[in-house]
Amino acid sequence: MASDVDVLLGEEKALRRMEQALETSQVEVDEYQDQEQAADLTRRDINIMALRTLLLQASFNYERMQAGAGCMD
Repeated sequence: MASDVDVLLGEEKALRRMEQALETSQVEVDEYQDQEQAADLTRRDINIMALRTLLLQASFNYERMQAGAGCMD
């Protein structure tokens, strides 16, 4: 387990890195450039995403990897 000195040194190091990052940052404003509302997710969109996720998970088996390519057009 880390001692109190190690924790304090780690915190100081993190603060120095943050200060350095803020000094060298070229970003002046911290907000998204595109403020438009995106289209709502439909039930169909979520179902398609779930199906693709399941196919991806199934393709981790080497024997099924070759067959999975035909499913995704």
